[in-house]
Amino acid sequence: MISPLDPQDPRENDLPKRVAEIFSPRGLLGKAKHFEFRRQQQEMAEAVAGSLAHRTHLIAEAGTGVGKSLAYLIPAALHALETGRKAIICTHTINLQEQLFLKDIPLVAKVLNQPLRAVLVKGRQNYLCPRRLARAHEQVHDLFLSSDKAELDRIVEWSATTTDGTLSDFDLPPEPRVWAQVCSEPHLCTPRTCGHDPRCFYQQTRKAAEDAQIIVLNHSLFFTSLATMNEEDRAETGYLYPDDFVVFDEAHTLEAVASKHLGIDISSAGVRRMLYRLYHPRTRKGLFQLLRRGESIRLLQETVAACDQFFAMVEAAVANRQGREVRVTIPGLVDDICNVPLARLHRAIHDIVLDVDDSYVKAELQDSARQVASLRQAIGEFLSQARADHVYWIERQPDRFGDSAWTAPAPGADGSAADDSGEEGAAPAMPARGTGAGGVTSAAFGAQPVANATFSAGARPGAGSSAAPAGGGHVSLIGAPVDVAPYLRRLLFKPEHTVIMASATLSVSRGLHYFQHRIGGEDALTLQVDSPFDYAKQMKVFIPRMMPEPADRDNYRRALAAWIRHFVEMTQGKAFVLFTSYQMLQAMAVELEPGFRQAGLPFLMQGGNLQRHRMVQRFKELQNAVLFGTESFWQGVDVPGEALSNVILTRLPFAVPDHPLTAAKMERIEANGGDSFREYSLPEAILKFRQGAGRLIRTGTDSGILVILDQRVLTKTYGKSFLAMLPECPVEVVHSPPSGLSEKEAMLLGGAVPRANAAGGGSGGPAYSYRRASRGPGPDEEISPFLRVEESKASPGLSHRDSRPNAAEATGEAAPSEEEEDDQGLPP
Repeated sequence: MISPLDPQDPRENDLPKRVAEIFSPRGLLGKAKHFEFRRQQQEMAEAVAGSLAHRTHLIAEAGTGVGKSLAYLIPAALHALETGRKAIICTHTINLQEQLFLKDIPLVAKVLNQPLRAVLVKGRQNYLCPRRLARAHEQVHDLFLSSDKAELDRIVEWSATTTDGTLSDFDLPPEPRVWAQVCSEPHLCTPRTCGHDPRCFYQQTRKAAEDAQIIVLNHSLFFTSLATMNEEDRAETGYLYPDDFVVFDEAHTLEAVASKHLGIDISSAGVRRMLYRLYHPRTRKGLFQLLRRGESIRLLQETVAACDQFFAMVEAAVANRQGREVRVTIPGLVDDICNVPLARLHRAIHDIVLDVDDSYVKAELQDSARQVASLRQAIGEFLSQARADHVYWIERQPDRFGDSAWTAPAPGADGSAADDSGEEGAAPAMPARGTGAGGVTSAAFGAQPVANATFSAGARPGAGSSAAPAGGGHVSLIGAPVDVAPYLRRLLFKPEHTVIMASATLSVSRGLHYFQHRIGGEDALTLQVDSPFDYAKQMKVFIPRMMPEPADRDNYRRALAAWIRHFVEMTQGKAFVLFTSYQMLQAMAVELEPGFRQAGLPFLMQGGNLQRHRMVQRFKELQNAVLFGTESFWQGVDVPGEALSNVILTRLPFAVPDHPLTAAKMERIEANGGDSFREYSLPEAILKFRQGAGRLIRTGTDSGILVILDQRVLTKTYGKSFLAMLPECPVEVVHSPPSGLSEKEAMLLGGAVPRANAAGGGSGGPAYSYRRASRGPGPDEEISPFLRVEESKASPGLSHRDSRPNAAEATGEAAPSEEEEDDQGLPP
């Protein structure tokens, strides 16, 4: 074992040089099997080592294929071994967490020839608590319906064989309402009560984390961990541990995750779930029934009725407003009729605690009391709109889950357990260094309490769905900071600390200035290294010129269906079709699925019965499937090989401008004299566009086509900004109609067919290719692509993933026609 060094040790000062040597052709990695020297990887690793050695902050954009995981893991591991500083590695997706823990970190230990103590940490509610399970089994008649007993028995049987102790070890996840009674909870599963139990996986993980050199967790869990600390703890030398350092991979998601954890989220379903833990009026189960507390049961029923009435009043107050999200700009939307009943309930629980001798039941009651107090304060904060830098809104959701909507969400995801993002709202397997007064979780980023209080109800409907529920369902009260940069600047970018952020997509033009400004890292060092892939040979882009704009709804939908069918047939499936609207996804699925199935192309659709990671796995196995996805499939999905040969972007991914948070961000920019379209909407759309396009080429042997079914990249001045951020590759503008359409039908879709193309039967139009200007320091500004004409004589197409685009080039220069428009507003 290498002993810890003094920070001034010469070996630490030459860490960048030693790391560069490791990544050289003749270094330690060069001796590993299948290692391929990549200059970009070496450059990034050296920069990470320099940041660690000199305690500076680094933001690095490393194109796909650079191998950024090893580029930060090797210097991080070496630095941790030599200095004793703990490495915190944060990702956004579960897939990357598992890759790091199961594959990359063992490889690093082998390369360095040093044992590495590493721990993969999940949210607390992902872990089974054997003590709670035993008590639940003993009190099954008072806590569960008879129909739930079989599910509890299944968990008991699983607990005897599991080696992981978390939800991910289930083939079929347990019912959330049953799991909520047996999972680890703060103040119930503690070092004192469960620390000596070898079957308590949470406590064993917590102990291992304290002794680990590398901890792997996700962004959400990182911020949740900080929320458990008081101001004194956060003023120490580290982030989660004394003198640690943090690496954020998939850093492009950081702003959104931080914003979520800085705010409040109170749902009617979550409130009921929390109250029904004490007593469920319909099932007559719960803690109060266990204790035979009749007066408390009546008080609980009064509180439930008050909360139901409160949320009904909230819904009525915004009933005449369209859309799923309704912004609230004036304090006191409705009267706080929950305040008094919740205060009475809190006092009643406290009194019961004084009379209870059973330490386990006492802890359960104390935990419920803390939740009631936190809920009461959170509702008050929402109604008073206490924070001037926050935006507040109501979110309405249809009741798609029946009575199960009133149960706990699948633990570990703040309602997003079906997603591979891996977001976990539960407290982590970390040593908590303090909580706010009264047991209410304090904000990690300010003095106000309850800033991280979350009462979530379950997975939200697909992105882009804006229809309000027609009766039934539930509502959520949400508040979030308009700008997270001031908070993150103070929290993350502290002097003499080290935070490293890495992603393949951080820039929207030259430099990383936009991302730096969004997350408060203006003073951080930056690095940009390109992908080593040969995109000119591996990828070809098709842009149909005959495509109505989205504002022309009927013609747009007809054209969209025709072009999707055309390009899916071109690659015989093997396609991701990415939408910005769940409603449009559903409409296209209804129209196109029968044809796909008839052609022998398996069809997968987001919003069906499969969770996202199951859909991706199934897609890989099928090898010729067509997958329709929205928001979560634009990023964090990795399908290398021939199974994915075609990515179709149905629309430029501009954010919905009427979402309260988006609207508030744009309003602030305009109020400060800026241009909200150029400074926010366009950059955000470019980033998501790059992420969607990045799904296609994942390895150096992949090849395929990228299709952009939005001709605004050609007709609008801002379109050049999107094209400029594509890697250097052939771009063909298709002028002929899609296969299977007559000229008359094509004219209805997109206007007259150019005469030169109509007779030829092929594409007939020019195919544009360009070389992006070399990157260098400079302000974020629009880059116009340098276009070279390619004459396309044949019908566009790549029949297989191993096909190569035509590299023939003609002389001369041309640019797509541009229509001048008012860029002050959002595109239709």
